[in-house]
Amino acid sequence: MERFFLSLKVERLNRHRYATQAQAQRDIQDYIENFYNTQRLHSALGYLTPAHYEAGLKANTPKTVSTKTCPRQTARPPALNGFAHDGA
Repeated sequence: MERFFLSLKVERLNRHRYATQAQAQRDIQDYIENFYNTQRLHSALGYLTPAHYEAGLKANTPKTVSTKTCPRQTARPPALNGFAHDGA
């Protein structure tokens, strides 16, 4: 997170002076949406943009869960079958 704020300050805020807070907010939002997430390469993401990295994650995520890898539990443990456990 600290690297993001450093990048924001160096690449955008130090180069501009804003007349209003609303103007600064619009410019920061533009920086994030149209440059930082879509064009700027990130070394922590293998020199991909966050948008490309997320697209790769979504493409590699299985769409359905297989019952072979996540079987349903059909039987309840004996202690939970409606019988009270008296501790004996």
